[in-house]
Amino acid sequence: PFSSLDRTKSVDNYEAVLDKFAQIRACAVLRTPTSEACPKAMQAAIDGGFKIVEFTLTTPDCLQHLSDCRAKHDGDVMVGCGTILN
Repeated sequence: PFSSLDRTKSVDNYEAVLDKFAQIRACAVLRTPTSEACPKAMQAAIDGGFKIVEFTLTTPDCLQHLSDCRAKHDGDVMVGCGTILN
């Protein structure tokens, strides 16, 4: 069943992510129309108490913002990215 999870580091890592979601039960999903608004909006979500955050891939410069956010908050906030395809 885990073969479709090609971006998962391991089954243990997958389980740890699920456990974190079960514990925290809320995730801020961020989509901004400009790159400049992105870090400010995500910081506001984190300052507001979110411990799991997601950048949408439709946000300009998403992957750079993801990298910057992980570097700044690694260990304190679970940071990811994705997008809804349908």
